[in-house]
Amino acid sequence: MIKDNKEALTLALALAITAPNDKKAEKCVKIADSLAKNMKRKDVELAMKDVLDKMIDSLKEKKDE
Repeated sequence: MIKDNKEALTLALALAITAPNDKKAEKCVKIADSLAKNMKRKDVELAMKDVLDKMIDSLKEKKDE
């Protein structure tokens, strides 16, 4: 269950990056943009950092396999 806008934004950004096609990615970007407009800049930046950290961790795990 999503508990707040920061978590929702983090998920929307991650889904935009990993979407299987451009249409789905664009839908996620629109959701992320809508969420971000109602958030403090610091919270948006933290969500973006969370996504990047998770993506980097995922790549490291795949490299170690």
